[in-house]
Amino acid sequence: MGEIAAIALSKLRIVRHSLEALRRHSRLKIAVVTAFGVGYWAGAYFLFRGAFRFMERFLPGLGDLLVNRLFYLFFLATFIMLVFSNMILVYSVIYKSREVDFLAAMPIRHSTIFKWKFGEALFFSSWASLFMAGPLLLAYGIDRSAALTYYLSVPLFLIPFFLIAAGIGGCLMVLLVRFFPRRKFLAAVALVFLAAAALFLLREPTGASEGDILESPLPVLDDMMRFARLSRGELLPSTWLVKGILLEAKGYAEGISWARDKLMALGMLWSNGLMALVVCSFLGGRFFYSGWSRSRSLGRSRSLLWKSDLVGRLSFLWWFLPPPMRAMVTKDLRVFWRDPTQWSQFVIFFGLLGVYIVNLRNLSYHEFPPFFKNLISFMNLAATALTLGTLTTRFVFPQMSLEGNKFWVVGLAPFPVEKILLEKFLLCLVSSTIIAVGLTLMSGLMLGLDATTVLLSSAAMLLICFGLSGLSVGLGALFPNFASDNPARIVSGFGGTLALVLSLAHITVVLAAEMVISHVNLAGQFKVPAVLWSCIVLGVAAVCLSILAGTLPMTLGARRLRRTEF
Repeated sequence: MGEIAAIALSKLRIVRHSLEALRRHSRLKIAVVTAFGVGYWAGAYFLFRGAFRFMERFLPGLGDLLVNRLFYLFFLATFIMLVFSNMILVYSVIYKSREVDFLAAMPIRHSTIFKWKFGEALFFSSWASLFMAGPLLLAYGIDRSAALTYYLSVPLFLIPFFLIAAGIGGCLMVLLVRFFPRRKFLAAVALVFLAAAALFLLREPTGASEGDILESPLPVLDDMMRFARLSRGELLPSTWLVKGILLEAKGYAEGISWARDKLMALGMLWSNGLMALVVCSFLGGRFFYSGWSRSRSLGRSRSLLWKSDLVGRLSFLWWFLPPPMRAMVTKDLRVFWRDPTQWSQFVIFFGLLGVYIVNLRNLSYHEFPPFFKNLISFMNLAATALTLGTLTTRFVFPQMSLEGNKFWVVGLAPFPVEKILLEKFLLCLVSSTIIAVGLTLMSGLMLGLDATTVLLSSAAMLLICFGLSGLSVGLGALFPNFASDNPARIVSGFGGTLALVLSLAHITVVLAAEMVISHVNLAGQFKVPAVLWSCIVLGVAAVCLSILAGTLPMTLGARRLRRTEF
């Protein structure tokens, strides 16, 4: 039996046992996960169908052009995110996995280990992207009354697209781990993001007056989609993907060029996808073991550790806290900083949001009519809130469980459990507020919104940060898993699923209240007493809900930890 076959057989046994274990799981957990998946697909599908109909109705003759350009932008952004996602997954699945330590001691070639673990990273990154983009492709096909060949061809275009992104991400991470020490690696990542930010910041904004915007929609469309010209480069895999999908969906039944262009796009995707796999396999076989061994054997002297202890040197910022809580804050920040798989995702997601928001003026969004500026501000607010909700569930929820089976040591200290939860809650609240509210204020300033709208958006984001912090920390203490040291496994349990669902529900309610109040403010209806009092009641309800979301899980979690025997 080959080495790949032996590993695959053992993995199949694990999967079979996991499926059998589902029978012992809570039916509520299975129902919640299923309902969430089905609800996302149904909601996203109807949202995209409504967007396509809106553009066809209110932008006659321009709807197709706008949809095409948005497709190019969407899949270019997806490709960039896939590259970064695969870099993070390759690092965590290959270079930080205990399973690799076990396999490296077995009579298995190192190249085989790399190929198998790289396949796992490819699978994890691809299915998530497919789950997110599936409703969009389905809605587009139904809206365009595409033939059956469209739905059969979409996987043929997507698979090599995922292969190219995974190959690029895998190659970059293998070379970075092999040739860059830890400190230089962090510096290289920082320089990449600074260069990307500078590239966008140095672009000159275009000058378009509001009259031009109202009288000539086509120049506005071209100006609004200036970056679409970059996203339609002939050498970009996203361009080949979108061309193939659009050609298949529109079904240009006549003419040889349609079939030729579609086959050309398909051939470019598959040839480059397979080439990316070959190159990544070669580099992995050549540099994987040396990089993995180097990452395991690096030692640090005490003086070098002190010099690199960035968190310790910044601990004076929270000098006002009591000594026990100050020590807990320093410990949590050190753990977070020492794991690049955690902070890198924050940097990537919020970094991209920051670059986009800073360049709102370059896109001439600040010259749009007030209604559209308010709409763009709300969409920015929703994107920031949803990103924050996902990341807090992924990284903050497992914090109590990651204390591990040594949590009893903390429990014996003269430090109440309530203060441990309070420390993690305040750390999450302060950090999320600085990032999320900062991006919200920057969005309002870049769009040139009035002070009331900016204040409402910032207040809504502050409420969201408070509720998400309480939900992630409190539910993490209410549903701990001290037997596992894998954050992904901890989050995948019932508690993590419940935290994600409640976080999304909380975000939805607060955003809905903010949208109504902002629209009333934009319409100038605050002067009507009945409308004003209705908005006040709605705002008070959102505040009460956020306070409940932030305090009730914390109370229940503290009670759960007090009764836990270690």
